[in-house]
Amino acid sequence: MSGTLLCSRAEAKALGLKRYFTGKPCKHGHISERRVSSNTCIECGKTTYAPLARERASLWYYDNTDRARDNSQRWADSNPESRRAIANRWSSNNREYCRANLATYKARKLSATPPWVNQSDIIEIYETCPDGHHVDHIIPLRHDLVCGLHVPWNLQHLPAYDNLTKSNRFEGGW
Repeated sequence: MSGTLLCSRAEAKALGLKRYFTGKPCKHGHISERRVSSNTCIECGKTTYAPLARERASLWYYDNTDRARDNSQRWADSNPESRRAIANRWSSNNREYCRANLATYKARKLSATPPWVNQSDIIEIYETCPDGHHVDHIIPLRHDLVCGLHVPWNLQHLPAYDNLTKSNRFEGGW
């Protein structure tokens, strides 16, 4: 509330402000700024209305999962720098989770590598991977329907975006 002007709602409206501060408590006892548009206390919004809004958003998401994913993907495609910054911030704030996931992935890959496979063939596939591409498992190492092996004939070079989009999906049908 630093720099908040002590004024009435009518004065704030005349000045074109979005918030105003009267110095008087709201009906719940909060002494904070109020919204000009609805006359609601900012603190009431945080404690009362924000949880309701989150719950409504969550219900909407579950009712419109495909639409929400499309919206999210569209935003990520049009804001790659912001999306990358958000992902980096999340990773730096969740180091333990990232380390645990990486350890699980490496252990799964080790257990999916048969002892009879020629390791030099696998290494060659990784070494010859072009820039901007990932080495992808055609049949995922982890999936509800199948479990692929970490063997040369189950690896392919795939553009990075396509691989990240594919995740561990399996399109094959038996």
